[in-house]
Amino acid sequence: MVDTVTPAQACRIAGCTLPDIRRWARAGVVRTPGVTTRYSFRDLVVLRLAAGLAAAGLRPAAVARALDAIANEVGDALTGVRVVVAGNSVLVCADDGALVDALRGGQLAFVLPAGALADEVEASVRAFSDDRTAFLAQLEPGEPGRSAGTRGSG
Repeated sequence: MVDTVTPAQACRIAGCTLPDIRRWARAGVVRTPGVTTRYSFRDLVVLRLAAGLAAAGLRPAAVARALDAIANEVGDALTGVRVVVAGNSVLVCADDGALVDALRGGQLAFVLPAGALADEVEASVRAFSDDRTAFLAQLEPGEPGRSAGTRGSG
């Protein structure tokens, strides 16, 4: 994989234009494109995210605020978040289940992944069933001559 790319290559990969990158650079999202400017993989992810936020109708200043809030929330772990644009809100859902409004700040809620919860419940039920079976097996009468119970003696 290539370590860095030129601004023109970044546009092609991130799905944006040089004027977009210049606009986002003025807003503080990325470095200003120039002859010697090179963009890293992380820069490309930020540019692609910026392009998505802009396509959802956010102005460059709002894109910059949202990306800044996302960086504050998750650091460099951009691949571990989901971003949802809902009207004037940019919601960031991190791997820990916290849901944060990137433009207004502050935690809104926790997201509970029902599929993962169902898997946990299924594993608990299976473990309970195994424990129950083992317990019942211990209650069964033992070999003749054993004093485990009085059933079967006669």
